[in-house]
Amino acid sequence: MKLSVLASIDDENAGFSTFSEQSGFFLRVGRHADSLGYSTIFLFKNSATKKNAIGDPLLLQATLAPAVQSLRLGVGFAPFSFLDPMSLADSCATLDVVSGGRVTIAIDDGVRLRKQDAINLDLPHQDRQTRENRDFLRNALRGERFSSRSVNRRATNLQISVRPLQTPHPPIYVAVYDRAAAEEAGSAGYRMFLSPLAGVSDMGAVSALVDGFRLGQKKAGLTQGEDDIVAFCLAHADADHNRAVDTAHAAFNRHALVRPTWVCRNFETAMGLSYFLVGGPTILQRKLRQMSDIGINHISLIPTFGGLTIESTLDTMQIMADTIAGRADNSAPLQA
Repeated sequence: MKLSVLASIDDENAGFSTFSEQSGFFLRVGRHADSLGYSTIFLFKNSATKKNAIGDPLLLQATLAPAVQSLRLGVGFAPFSFLDPMSLADSCATLDVVSGGRVTIAIDDGVRLRKQDAINLDLPHQDRQTRENRDFLRNALRGERFSSRSVNRRATNLQISVRPLQTPHPPIYVAVYDRAAAEEAGSAGYRMFLSPLAGVSDMGAVSALVDGFRLGQKKAGLTQGEDDIVAFCLAHADADHNRAVDTAHAAFNRHALVRPTWVCRNFETAMGLSYFLVGGPTILQRKLRQMSDIGINHISLIPTFGGLTIESTLDTMQIMADTIAGRADNSAPLQA
């Protein structure tokens, strides 16, 4: 099992009154993740919500890059239909070079499935624009000259200024909320990420997304990858299970209160879901095994939800790493 972390910067974070304090928190989380052997630290720019306080995740990750040894730098963008993929490709390629080939890209246009007051674009157009933009981004990140013809853009003989170190291009994960989208992502050769609590009602639905993604890969004759699916999961861990539940309960209610479109907004229901990683080591071990059983072997923790403190965030990251390695509660180590 592989662990990553999403370090959100928004107005839910406890104890921070300025962006400078928030960015300092991000750097501290990144260094801690690197010391624990985490795979990736993700940072999302979501222009569709006023809660998101990130100006440019690429700049923040560039600041972190020299302070960590092996940690990958995940940059996420939503809604992707609104972005300029050529400019983004240049920036991502530059970060890939200065970080020694450690960039991972995540693309989300979840507003396709939800009404967002910040977005005023008809859904079929937005869906098409997102697909065109992501294909354009992938072509550009190969670092070679290319041409592109689509409904919204025609380009001839383009090439980004800097060739990324990773070949054929840095990993690109796309958000998936239904089986059809999962199959399409798999057949198109992308990686997939899930945000289960935001868009999936139960473990059966999560399993269906994984199956759809694998089916798409199979139909396209593509080889299944060892790290081509990642799930973003709310997480709060404590050596004392009951204390973890009590703390997470209040945080979850604060978090869900401002997310009326979530499919799961009830704490008791969430506790029964394997992708809601709250509890002590024994419960967490069981939930992680259930995730692995359906084909998800890369989890990105979201440990800062609902105003949880930086101390609890760092503790959760430590306990999760110990649980994966079998150092917590005398449990057997999880294998990816």
